[in-house]
Amino acid sequence: MQLLASRTGWVSPTHRSLPRVRLLRPGSASEAVAAHTEEGPDARYHCGGTDLAAQFREGLAPSALVHLGGVQELRSITHTDDGLHLGAGVDHATGSLAPDVVSLLPGLADGWGRIATVRIRFTATLGGNLMARRTRYEMPIMLRALGARLRFLGPDGVFETEPADLWEDAPPAASLLLGARIPEPGRVQLAYDRSLRPVMTVAVALRETDTGIHGRAVLGSEYRAPRAVDFDLTDHPRGEAGLTALAQDTAARFDDSVGDTVTSAHYRRRAAAVLIRRRLQHLLKGA
Repeated sequence: MQLLASRTGWVSPTHRSLPRVRLLRPGSASEAVAAHTEEGPDARYHCGGTDLAAQFREGLAPSALVHLGGVQELRSITHTDDGLHLGAGVDHATGSLAPDVVSLLPGLADGWGRIATVRIRFTATLGGNLMARRTRYEMPIMLRALGARLRFLGPDGVFETEPADLWEDAPPAASLLLGARIPEPGRVQLAYDRSLRPVMTVAVALRETDTGIHGRAVLGSEYRAPRAVDFDLTDHPRGEAGLTALAQDTAARFDDSVGDTVTSAHYRRRAAAVLIRRRLQHLLKGA
């Protein structure tokens, strides 16, 4: 926001009010990091630009834009021995329809394909959704439930973090998100519920391991960073009463930080129990 010259109020700026910005067009990820490092901390990466435009209206005035449109390595989706790799430059429409995503993780394809509007889905990218670090955005919720790892290229080389680190420990300046890696996608299922959005959203994942079936529920909301709770389904009763008890126990373990001035933690826990139970029923029926 910008203060009016008369100092009588605030106005939301637009791209037309931006000062002159240097536009850089690197051809590779390493060139992009080098360019950002040279320009300094006021530079910004730019790909789809949908969230960046919103940041302009909020007062962001970068010194330079490092455009990632020519970095083709960010636009791939591959399935290898160490997991399903989703490039940071993949737009929502492409990602949700990619054959590997649809066949290996249909729940992710479904949730990914319902983000925002059709126009935004063909422009906004996975990397932008994550690196905007906005609590209301949905990919951090789904990827955290899936146990994904985020892969970055920084001035000192490649490193990985978890989606939760986006809020708890932001990556170093100039670090470029290369993509997300979901380990063993054939052994995990995801169900995402956004029916109460923006009050809350819930992602539930079940992962089959050598020791049994383990689950993770992630609770997201408009104003709070996502919170996760792990649970074990291995020896739990699968009937209606058993799933209800499991969902209630899981939701009860979300602490009071899930509440805010809009909705109390008590309400979110009660509503989360219902949504978790529904998603568990959906996953087990599919299995």
